[in-house]
Amino acid sequence: MAETLHNGSRNGGIPAEIIEVSSDELLAEVDRGARNRLGMSGWQEFAERYHDGLLPDTLAVNELGILLESAEEPGF
Repeated sequence: MAETLHNGSRNGGIPAEIIEVSSDELLAEVDRGARNRLGMSGWQEFAERYHDGLLPDTLAVNELGILLESAEEPGF
């Protein structure tokens, strides 16, 4: 379900759409990105290399890392 929120500033702020996704959906996105952007076999290979610090500091790695960390959060 999408929800529009405002940032709370005095002028009403900039509207932002919030979309809720499951950890499985996030991992599917990491899987696609790891395969398409990094040439890896999937999210498991990405996760192992990411947690071991074996990946370069690039935009693709950072974006996928944020998604992976969100999917791994307890209670997500």
